[in-house]
Amino acid sequence: MKKGFSGLDALSEEILSTTEGEGSFKNQDGEREYVSFSAIDNSPGWKVIVTLYASSIYATVGRLLIDMAILFVVIVALSSVVSYFLAKDITNPIVTLIDVTKKIHNRCQRHQSPY
Repeated sequence: MKKGFSGLDALSEEILSTTEGEGSFKNQDGEREYVSFSAIDNSPGWKVIVTLYASSIYATVGRLLIDMAILFVVIVALSSVVSYFLAKDITNPIVTLIDVTKKIHNRCQRHQSPY
């Protein structure tokens, strides 16, 4: 084992003893790498092993969180605008009815007899 590859021995044992799984180790630079492996059917013990730097995974997750936050803000803004116009459409006829009712009431009071 090279110096700096922390956890690689245990991961290698797991890869050799099982048909599929995942794990992680630290490379010579101290950066964590994630590993996924699976046996290839109808092969003489061959396995496919994929490694990904943790930083690349976290960068993708970070970008996804930013995109989701932007989408959330846009949806809230659009919902607010739609709600405003919907509420205005519902209340405008009621406000108009109240105004007309007040006008009728004022006219009726002017034409009332003092008796």
